[in-house]
Amino acid sequence: MKAIRTLFAAFSCAALASTTFAAGFHTGQSGASYTGQGQTGLTFFDNAGLVAQNPAAMVKLETGNHFYGGVGQYQTKFSYEDLDGNNAADTTHSAALVPHLYLMHNYGDWAAGTGIYFPFNSSIEWPEDWAGRDVLTKLRLATINQPLVFAKQSGDFSYGGGVNFIAASVLLERQVVYNGTDSFKATLGGKGSTMGVNGSMLYDKGSWAVAVNYNSGFTIPGKGKAQFDTSQAPAAYTSMFPDGDISVNLKYPDLLEFGASIKSFDSGDGYTAGAYAVEFGLLQSGWMAYDKIVIKYDQGLPGTGQTVIDQQWSNTTDYKVGGFYSLMDTVKIRGGYYKTASPIPAKTLGPTTPDGKGRNSLYLGAGYKAGELEVDVAYVNSTFLPSETDSNPDLTGKYSGSANVLQLSAGYNF
Repeated sequence: MKAIRTLFAAFSCAALASTTFAAGFHTGQSGASYTGQGQTGLTFFDNAGLVAQNPAAMVKLETGNHFYGGVGQYQTKFSYEDLDGNNAADTTHSAALVPHLYLMHNYGDWAAGTGIYFPFNSSIEWPEDWAGRDVLTKLRLATINQPLVFAKQSGDFSYGGGVNFIAASVLLERQVVYNGTDSFKATLGGKGSTMGVNGSMLYDKGSWAVAVNYNSGFTIPGKGKAQFDTSQAPAAYTSMFPDGDISVNLKYPDLLEFGASIKSFDSGDGYTAGAYAVEFGLLQSGWMAYDKIVIKYDQGLPGTGQTVIDQQWSNTTDYKVGGFYSLMDTVKIRGGYYKTASPIPAKTLGPTTPDGKGRNSLYLGAGYKAGELEVDVAYVNSTFLPSETDSNPDLTGKYSGSANVLQLSAGYNF
């Protein structure tokens, strides 16, 4: 019957799409200074957020210890409408709070640092009675990265690199519709961990600079459980949908970022009245790694005990420009623009990944520095371009959306 035929395919799709949705809504902001200038800053040297955005540049900070941390509030809203315009729904999830923290030490011509941040993070919730409830009602995903990085300077060049310690957890819920509007809840949860590597390079001539930063792709071998609340359903469904363990390998893309800047100053962080800097950048994401995913069930369902889902995602290139202007020796204003591409083809566009055409984002920010203390604030407004699918076998329809991010960070150096 339909409930059995679609359940495991939907779970497979959801387990994949939840991860890639986080990349489609990539929370790559390493801190409010980086965010406020359009996620540019590979060639700017403000704070210990360089641990994530460009480790090679850590040697450009003042000698000594640097701490930097804060939190971002992410609020997204998506809307759905079927192709006939008869059914519509809006997401209902609340804002998500995402922290970040970095610490590093610059010894002069070399530096070391570590920290924690969430490069892929997602939260989405649809109404319990919407048209796609048998595909998804709730998603919670968190992917945490703890990099351990080093940097070395040689003349105008500096080099950085290290390892990424990565862990992820995911929770998904949906309704299994078995007779008309009768249904029961199905929940999928799991977690896993792995390692990756990173490398970076900076060439700084003072008034201009170029940089590259790379984070390897990785696969998280996930373990979890599938649970089905069949207590109110006919007894036959308890044996059809047994609780049990699942395993799945979740693949993330490699990220290659380039930046080139012009600056009005030769050294330092630019906290001088009238100083400015502008950086042009691009980000290449290797989403072609997500060609398919295999989910295995310890209970041997359905049929062969596994489900294989083809996704056929594509690699993407994002473009951005941003920078800052110092109003005085203690105050910066920041801004930027980011054009994000979507890797998602129409045939796999769905409620866990309602970003089929990419988005445009505007960034604003400000920074204040007094002695060894610095405080940064940033705001982002993203508009998701309208997209639709008439070929997704699970759910056809149209999607649109928007996102707002408010981020606050503070640092101390000594």
